[in-house]
Amino acid sequence: MPVTTIKKKTLGKQIKKQREKEKLSQRQAALKCDITPASFHDIEKGIIFPSEKTFLNLIEKLNFDNKPKICDIYAKLKETIPPDVVKYLYENPSVVDDIRQRMKIQEEKR
Repeated sequence: MPVTTIKKKTLGKQIKKQREKEKLSQRQAALKCDITPASFHDIEKGIIFPSEKTFLNLIEKLNFDNKPKICDIYAKLKETIPPDVVKYLYENPSVVDDIRQRMKIQEEKR
């Protein structure tokens, strides 16, 4: 499902708020986050919605205090699983196996 302009702007406002908290210009923040100033501007203005990889990089480099909360916001806006959880699952495949076992048990109970 495509991310609406309103949702893009909602996330952009959160990123802008954090950038200003860090007392960085858009250019400084972009350089710190290893993205182009134009891309940073477009994310902050709600023109584009960052990929999960870019988003995780942004929240790390901009020192978000409550990373789970901003990840939940991202997930809600994108209507997906929080990207920090996806990253964790990708890095820990045994957890995926555990989840599948639990799913199987739940299905058997029905």
